[in-house]
Amino acid sequence: MSRTQSMALTILMLLGISFSPLLMQSTDNAEEYGLSEIDDTRFSPGATTDFTLMYTQSAGVQGGPNSEHWVKVNDVIVDSNDDIYAVGAFANNVTIGSSNWDEDWRTGFIAKFDDQGNSIWELMIEGPPSSYHPASEIMSIDVDNAGRVFVGGMMCGTATFTSASSCGWNTNWAGFVAKVSPQGIWEWGVSIDGSSGTEVVNDVAIRSDGHVYAVGEMRTSAFFEAVSYNTSGRIDGFVTLVDTTNFDFDWVRFIGSQSHTEYDNATSVMVDSADNAIVTGTYSDNSGNTFGTSIIMPVGRPNAAYVLNLSSTNTINWVAGAGGSANAEPVYAHSIIDGGDGYYYVAGSMGGVTTFDSAATQGQVSLVANGTSEHAFIAQMGTDGSWNYARRSDSPDGFNNWAHQTVHSISMGQNGMLIATGQFDSPNTHPISEATFGNTRILDGYMGGFLVGFNTQTATFAW
Repeated sequence: MSRTQSMALTILMLLGISFSPLLMQSTDNAEEYGLSEIDDTRFSPGATTDFTLMYTQSAGVQGGPNSEHWVKVNDVIVDSNDDIYAVGAFANNVTIGSSNWDEDWRTGFIAKFDDQGNSIWELMIEGPPSSYHPASEIMSIDVDNAGRVFVGGMMCGTATFTSASSCGWNTNWAGFVAKVSPQGIWEWGVSIDGSSGTEVVNDVAIRSDGHVYAVGEMRTSAFFEAVSYNTSGRIDGFVTLVDTTNFDFDWVRFIGSQSHTEYDNATSVMVDSADNAIVTGTYSDNSGNTFGTSIIMPVGRPNAAYVLNLSSTNTINWVAGAGGSANAEPVYAHSIIDGGDGYYYVAGSMGGVTTFDSAATQGQVSLVANGTSEHAFIAQMGTDGSWNYARRSDSPDGFNNWAHQTVHSISMGQNGMLIATGQFDSPNTHPISEATFGNTRILDGYMGGFLVGFNTQTATFAW
């Protein structure tokens, strides 16, 4: 296994995707590979608790997700020194790195390791002295070359860096953005707090000036610190710019339909060379004036995906969409990255006849699903919002065997090799599920995780 594949496998395991008993085979030579024949990658060697092993391969043991003691990793990032940051949540008694924690409810954490998996520091979300710790979960992290560390997630209660409403039977979650020092100390935070429902920050991205874009979703109404906002529908996505000098929100933009029964979100954000926010997510219809009064986006049937280029002053530079042609043909965008090759890459899932359409360039690319199945897709787009190509996974006999594959996260490896992780299932063939990526067929139980390599230069699945 190459270094790129090995590192990607480590990150996939950290993200909580279960492989066992994953089998991968080439449709050309029918060779099969089990985990025992792949590098036995572990993230935390030595005497520390190996939460990768417990969460992904031994779910029933103490510390696994089928136990009351569990650890969940949502995001992993590597800084310029090759140090690794993992964020997520845990409950009850667990050991992560050099820290042994025991909390009665879900608690967010950050763990920093060197490139050999040795602990540097760990940090959990705590309450002020003599108070209960808030329930919490960290969803995303970003680190820049200046050593600034920002995280986003959700919580209820009061933390040392910010406060939110009480949990209310575990249904009232507030979003937050927080800054952490390079030494692993909470510095400050801001909250997005509604009276009911859930607000969550799904992703954060640091600009060159140190200010932070945050994206997520909220229900009904919420206070972005002291300013109240209402949604246009049931659940809306949002993009906001956090002023890291004044510890406040400069502005907020919502991605929302006009219906009170529909769900819209913002899932991923990155920063381009001009400090614009490049945002992706899902919407349910034309979403009113979300994308500008003169911009016509595909109607979500029931959901369409978007990529939005938004300036630091909350002005739309361009927008691109991807939508099905009929009802029950959903499209979801989960991740976007800058490939470093002059292009952006977007990944998620699609169904039916999906058209990737750019409002800026009027260019179109189409993908046709196999029957009623939903497939993972990877698409390349120019920095002007034009789609260049889109490729999808496959499943057998799509009209008679509904199946689903989706990409959750992507990262660029060496020599134009994009690494994608996600999950797949095919309910009609349980207890066996299968999916195909190019010439590679993978088999698993009811639901499986996948790690694939995609050659961006040839626009083909490589392994």
